[in-house]
Amino acid sequence: MKLELERDLISSDLMKELCFEEFLEKFSEHLPILDNRVLRPFANADEGMQHFEHLSMLDNYLLERQISLVKILALSKLLPSLTVVLLANQQANLHLHHLHLLANFIITNSEIEKQERTTLAIPDGESEDRPHFPSLNLEWSGTGKKNSFNTLQTQYSGDNFQSLKLSQEEEEKFEQISAIEQRLDKAITKLEQEILNTTKIKMVYPYPRELSIIDLGKDEFNKIIRRLRNSKCNLIKIEKKSPQLYLLDYNFPRKVNDLFVQKERLIEEHRLATNKKLKKINQALLPFWAHLSEYYRARQNITFHYLLIDRKRRLRLVWPEFPEIPEIPAFSEFPEFSKCSFTVEEGTLPILAETKRNNREDYAPLNLRLAGGANLLFGANLSGKTTALKTMFFLLWLVRVGMPIPAKRLRANFPSYLALHLKNSGNVKTGLSGFSDELKFLCNGSSNNDHGKNSGKTNYILVDELFQTTNPISGEELSKIFVNYFSRQSTTTVFFFTTHYPELLKFTPSNNSNALDFFLFRMLDNDYCLQAIDNKNLHWVEQECKRPLALALDFALPKEINTEIQRILEQVLGQAPGQAPGQV
Repeated sequence: MKLELERDLISSDLMKELCFEEFLEKFSEHLPILDNRVLRPFANADEGMQHFEHLSMLDNYLLERQISLVKILALSKLLPSLTVVLLANQQANLHLHHLHLLANFIITNSEIEKQERTTLAIPDGESEDRPHFPSLNLEWSGTGKKNSFNTLQTQYSGDNFQSLKLSQEEEEKFEQISAIEQRLDKAITKLEQEILNTTKIKMVYPYPRELSIIDLGKDEFNKIIRRLRNSKCNLIKIEKKSPQLYLLDYNFPRKVNDLFVQKERLIEEHRLATNKKLKKINQALLPFWAHLSEYYRARQNITFHYLLIDRKRRLRLVWPEFPEIPEIPAFSEFPEFSKCSFTVEEGTLPILAETKRNNREDYAPLNLRLAGGANLLFGANLSGKTTALKTMFFLLWLVRVGMPIPAKRLRANFPSYLALHLKNSGNVKTGLSGFSDELKFLCNGSSNNDHGKNSGKTNYILVDELFQTTNPISGEELSKIFVNYFSRQSTTTVFFFTTHYPELLKFTPSNNSNALDFFLFRMLDNDYCLQAIDNKNLHWVEQECKRPLALALDFALPKEINTEIQRILEQVLGQAPGQAPGQV
């Protein structure tokens, strides 16, 4: 079983960069019943939350009883896929191999159900405070009488449908077929020996024999052809395919051909008798299929859930939490009318954590708390702003498709809509510049936000370096306009963006009858953590804006350029050459 995301939901470049496939590969397992599963976003938030509610309940149920999933998953690996069986049933055209596959499924499944009943200590009757475990009923009523799979198996087969029981007449026909085959073997062996004695050519039934001038050489080829013509052997047919190739085949006498005819007639009679039995079995199974199909889907789902729980424990992942009353981040600046939020503790971007580990570098997971409305993240280059957006995007996508999360905790409104825009230079194929592409992205996000009003949907719109794709004057003004817009959407949208425009830190959205939510954050040094900031205390901004000058000194620039950068740092910031901004 292999997991993969539905195509075209995420750009191929972002899929590769964030290594979604590599993360999903950790969930690969040989479970034929699951086939390959394509992960798609849930149809709505309720469906997604119910999925995680069931997983969490099942996980806790198993955990409370200190139950390992090893044995259940080991048995589940033996469950065959019934996809071809269910398809064949739609045409009431089950063959013997389909029935054998179904019998194997039922035998293994009964062992799994037994394990669930005993190991999981399932009490009689249903209870709302425990997960539901599917149960396959092998009895049904049809055509006015009760029937069961076991009854059919006993009636028509004694070996789990590896074969069908034979009547006395059919057994006699099989004996006749066996006797004819023995006579044919004896007759053909005698004929092959006669051909060898007459022509010195060895034939092996049922294969024809090729004589090729390429294989034999011209002299040997011509020698054999002359011998065949002179022998006048009537037990083989000679067909000239080309001057360089002849084909030899059997030319059986009438008595041998009569034996073949008898054998084929008996086999055809057996085939018709078998089809008649299969037709009766197909007819008897008709009332069983609706229940089996429903059960099979339930068994697939719970097997997938067992796998997710197993991997969640092994990889130390978590289930997302969804507040009934949206959580308001614990900052006094956040007004209580904010209706949606996002909180993650020690959220991990697996590919980045692995890269850091391989390079023997420290990796700091993401700690982030956002409220509905507009959320601004300000910070120097290389401080991790873009990585914060990508990590949040990665985690929320996993939530959208029902997967456990690489974090210590994630609590948020379910992401009905999720989009990330990264700064780019445009696309020649689409004819869009970087600026046009950003506007198109925000048009889609704004339109989706309007459709989500009063519907209970929550949108997450993430933008890296908002309107850095145009000139600073227009970019800053457009940023303020969109901050104004999204700051009024606290009930439906978490708008999270990064910027290098310091004036936005002093910006206050225009006030009207609508509530306003606009929150400011600063990326702290080295710990990949965001700090809420007050726009009345921005003394640090000037030094922060000069940090790129200090960062430039880490690169192998010409000496004259390095000297000028150091001079400016000393003059503007009052620091000695080589001293980091803000360092005393």
